[in-house]
Amino acid sequence: MKRRITKRRSGPRAYDIRKELSKDQLAALGAVTLAWNDVEAMIDVLLCVVSGLHHRMWREFTTRINGIEGKFALIKSAIRDRYGFADNSATVRDFSSTLDAAAQYRKYRDTIIHSRIVDTEQSIGEMTIRRDRLEEVLLTSDALNKLYDKLFVLRNEIMGLISFFEGVENLRVRLPDGTLIEHLATQNFHARLAAMAEGKYGAVSSDPPNEQSIAQELVSASSRYNHYQHQRKSLPPLPSFPGLLPIHLGLATPPPILLSDPPEPPQEPKTDESS
Repeated sequence: MKRRITKRRSGPRAYDIRKELSKDQLAALGAVTLAWNDVEAMIDVLLCVVSGLHHRMWREFTTRINGIEGKFALIKSAIRDRYGFADNSATVRDFSSTLDAAAQYRKYRDTIIHSRIVDTEQSIGEMTIRRDRLEEVLLTSDALNKLYDKLFVLRNEIMGLISFFEGVENLRVRLPDGTLIEHLATQNFHARLAAMAEGKYGAVSSDPPNEQSIAQELVSASSRYNHYQHQRKSLPPLPSFPGLLPIHLGLATPPPILLSDPPEPPQEPKTDESS
């Protein structure tokens, strides 16, 4: 769906986007853009939950991190250092798979929304990235809708991951003898409310969690997470770029590609006014 190029293509460019792209394409472009915003919001919630931040610090914290790559690094660091998951464990590999998918889809989204339509016939956009590097991206309805489907499921997958770590946080609200640490229980309660305010599914209870409810919560969250991860990986792959234009029968060479701008008008022949 996306590729690096070294030479720009010449073809029929789009000068009136609403006329030269279909309604399905325009709708899919908007859907991909908004779906990524939901995914990014859930990434922020996940970061705040695994970091153990007070809910009032969430927005201040997430908006001061420059770049989503830094958020991914902090999430992985918290999973390893705060919760003690080993880097080579199957659990961490699953978690990393989710974050790696988010990083990949984010690159697709960036190329899509920053691209210019350079070939209306094949629905191809072009984006210039840093150091004069060029990328092309498919903007067909099929490609965009398949990316949207992956983003939609990924959002639910990340929600399952958030619920899992919410349950892990609830393990911290009691001492080994069962004594409730009230300020941690209160903090977790308000953190869940904050996550739901950002759009995460779930429910809250004012009653402090007990061991049985926490165990059920962890099993349920883990099951949902695995379900959505499997569902995402089972979706059809994103399409590849089309091959070269076919050679028409009876022609030795392919038909010429239309230029984006009309040719210059012919020059009037010069005359010798002195004769």
